[in-house]
Amino acid sequence: MLRQSIIGEELRNTPHKYQENRFVPMKYLITTSYAWYNRGEQLILLYCIQNIPFTFDELPEISKQNPEIIEKANSERSWEVEDLYNASRYLIMEECHPLMNEIELENPELMPADL
Repeated sequence: MLRQSIIGEELRNTPHKYQENRFVPMKYLITTSYAWYNRGEQLILLYCIQNIPFTFDELPEISKQNPEIIEKANSERSWEVEDLYNASRYLIMEECHPLMNEIELENPELMPADL
């Protein structure tokens, strides 16, 4: 009986092969891209977390004269007010909105400067 008790204790204290992979908080990736907004009327710099937009900066009118920025924006999806609202709302519901929730970021230096 004592031997069974000792073996049982050893089994309880021995980590299972899957217990080695302890929970490690995920670090989220911030990306930026140029895009068109509001029916293609406004050029924006879009901030995304895991490819889901969470905010944007409006670019000055002079940006529309830069062919490199125009080319990059044309290669991306065009966004509408409702699209960005829904994306932001989703991130808020999942508690992953980087402006409202404290989360681990791989590259926090890409966060908007004025926030």
